[in-house]
Amino acid sequence: MKNQNRIIVAGIGSFTLGIALLSFLVFGGHHYHFVVYVTLGWVVTVLMASSLAFLHIGSFDCCQFTPGHVLVLKYIIVYWLGKSKTRKYCESFDCSTKDCSTYQADFLLKKIRRCEDTVYGQDFNFRGISSVEDFIKKHPLTSYDHYQEYIKRVADGEVGVMSYTNPAFLGMTSGTTGNAKLFPVSNENLADLSGSAAAVSTDLQTRLGIEVTGPLVVSCCLLTGVPIGRSEGGIPKGPVTSFMMPDSIKEIIFSTPLVGYKIMDESTAMYVHALFALRDENLSAVWAPFASSLYIFFRLLEASWKKLAQDIRRGSVSDDIPALSDKDRKEINARLLPMPERADELEMQFRIGFDNIVSRLWPRMPSISGTTSGSMQTYVKRLKKYTGDLQMLSRYYISTEGLIGYAIGFPDDGQTEYVCIPDGLFYEFIPISNCNESSPATVLMEDVKKGECYEVVITNKDGLYRYRMGDVILITRFYNKAPVFQFQYRRGELLNLCSEKTSEVMITTALNDTVKIWKGAEIVQYACAESPLYEEATGENSTSNSLYYVIFVELSIPVDTILLSSVKEHDEFEREFDANLRGANDSYYDNQRQAGKLQLPRIIFVDGRAFPGLRDYMLENSTASASQFKLPRKLRKMEWILTLLKHEVKDLGIER
Repeated sequence: MKNQNRIIVAGIGSFTLGIALLSFLVFGGHHYHFVVYVTLGWVVTVLMASSLAFLHIGSFDCCQFTPGHVLVLKYIIVYWLGKSKTRKYCESFDCSTKDCSTYQADFLLKKIRRCEDTVYGQDFNFRGISSVEDFIKKHPLTSYDHYQEYIKRVADGEVGVMSYTNPAFLGMTSGTTGNAKLFPVSNENLADLSGSAAAVSTDLQTRLGIEVTGPLVVSCCLLTGVPIGRSEGGIPKGPVTSFMMPDSIKEIIFSTPLVGYKIMDESTAMYVHALFALRDENLSAVWAPFASSLYIFFRLLEASWKKLAQDIRRGSVSDDIPALSDKDRKEINARLLPMPERADELEMQFRIGFDNIVSRLWPRMPSISGTTSGSMQTYVKRLKKYTGDLQMLSRYYISTEGLIGYAIGFPDDGQTEYVCIPDGLFYEFIPISNCNESSPATVLMEDVKKGECYEVVITNKDGLYRYRMGDVILITRFYNKAPVFQFQYRRGELLNLCSEKTSEVMITTALNDTVKIWKGAEIVQYACAESPLYEEATGENSTSNSLYYVIFVELSIPVDTILLSSVKEHDEFEREFDANLRGANDSYYDNQRQAGKLQLPRIIFVDGRAFPGLRDYMLENSTASASQFKLPRKLRKMEWILTLLKHEVKDLGIER
């Protein structure tokens, strides 16, 4: 820690010099002119304050690769200014949760008044809206189609359409399941995403007794490069994660140099992230937008540890990384230096094995971070091999449309609890039983009930009004008066052949219950299709008018299992899954099974190349970046089904 030691030495020197000057002032300074005396007094004050600050910096864990002047800068900005801002954000948030209805009304009406003369405000007569009740009565529920023409005008550079200023950027959704959507994101909203989100979520984490690292360490951020385009009007557009933080901040809080965030090949970017993360034993966290990226990162460590250790030993990146350009290689090598002792330590830990590897590589790391809810839950169990008892935190519920909630509870199963933000969005909730109505009634924050499911409707700061996100949540409790919720599924992910509405939660629960009776087997990944699309993709014609689900399942099976009759086991798995699903959704799925409208589900087992292959195919055929990718549970395209079918497994080794 040479840089930190230099700061400590500077602190001791400043303290010694300050004491010497103070002694001089006390015992001989009165002989000098008053101005000289006062000036020397100020010098003593500055020296003593500096020495205390330098010695305080010396008490923190820090990254040995951070220059001394940057450590001092981080100490001032992250520790002192950050503390002040965190206190302000948290006080505002806590106040809002104690009087949700007042803060919600204030948020909404300020937004309405500010935008009443915009094109959108005039089209929907915002001047005639003076209360929450007026707004709900006079403004319709909306979807993305409602805004497309307005957003096009904003993208073309027209001001005054949805607000009076140009947006900071146009946030682009992944587009993995359809065309990418664009949403204006203002500087005000960007400040929420990059400022208050981190501050409040960290404070809530501390209140739960979860350790928070010091201000002078760095973390590994697993973002890959994405092309940043511009609209016709010159407005930058791309994923929200690309704009949340300026490069100047990334440079001082993340372990990877900026060049690493411009590499678009995922495996190459992950390798570079791993290289810079591994050399820093004080690394504070590994963060990714989704748990799937964390899993890919640790799988890469397991597959490439020898090469990574060799690169750290010699202080240069391997030539065997073909996707790395000469320019990027030169820039990366300039940031590396030979570290043979660290390489020895890494090799020793890797040879022990990869169980609980995170805490052995980075003993001071208290947690890793990434979204764990919904379809990401399947990765939580798989990540446990690498993380052991280390906590996995999904710090906030964020989307291109806005910051939806702060994390406030971290169950072991990854189903994070989030709390609504009464001063950040205007929320409405559609009871799940009413979601299919053309104009369903909504309830407000103060009227939701614990244990009930709702579809979320938001009005944000950037021109979305009564916008149906499609996310279904479960209210689990309340923080003060603000609802606390868990994400359940997206409405578009429902299997719904004859009004039975089977959700991802029900499928996941039924699969996990089914696999328990097969010794040592676990569900690694799955996706679902409805029979009409499946039959169209395969050219198969059903012999009856009945419908059925097709579930593609990847199993993890112990190496020493006995190969049994695939037909027998396959049929039994389908029957057991069907029985569990009927129990999970007895009023809908079971009714349709009894009526003969739904047939027995069809289970198709696939090998370990199937879902990575589907991921690659979807990334190649969409505008999504690897950092944005979320595997859809519902297969909506024939090509997706055919990609998985290439990897169908006929024989399974399963011991009962």
